Amino acid sequence: MEVVNYEDDRRRPVAGGKIHAWGEAIYKKPLTGKQVRDYELTPAPDNPDRKRSITARLKEGAAKGQEPPKEPGQKRNHKTHEDR
Repeated sequence: MEVVNYEDDRRRPVAGGKIHAWGEAIYKKPLTGKQVRDYELTPAPDNPDRKRSITARLKEGAAKGQEPPKEPGQKRNHKTHEDR
């Protein structure tokens, strides 16, 4: 683990200005969700080990023109326009 404390005694914008931090902690392997919560850490948005929210994934799929994935075996409970 590497800890980088900012020396100017103030918080700096990091992660493209989305987070203000006193320093950074760089880990050799991903932390567990419990460790992140226990230490009140905020992962950088571009962290490859961070799972993206379902909202972000759905927005990305919509931008690409894809429908959200359906659960295996999920049946539609409504009629399509072809069925009407």
